[in-house]
Amino acid sequence: MGLTFTCEHCGESIHGVAAVHNGKFVHHRCAKDYTRAKLIEKWEASGLLEGLTNTEGKINMANLLESEAKQFITE
Repeated sequence: MGLTFTCEHCGESIHGVAAVHNGKFVHHRCAKDYTRAKLIEKWEASGLLEGLTNTEGKINMANLLESEAKQFITE
C-alpha cells in the first residue's frame, strides 16, 4: 500500500499525486486556493488589506502588493 498524506488546505487524505508548497502536501485541486490563502494571510499580517471585505478584493490587492514587492527587490 502506498503512502497517504493529509492535504494542508482541505484536511482530506491524499491518495495520489499531490503538490508540495513550502514543505506541505496539498491536493492538486486545492493548490490554487491554498496559494491564494497563504498570500492573503501574508499581506493581512501587514495591515495593508484592512478595510477590504471580500476575498476577491483581498487576493487582487495581495497580488498587486506581491508584484510591487518583487519589483522593488529587483530594482
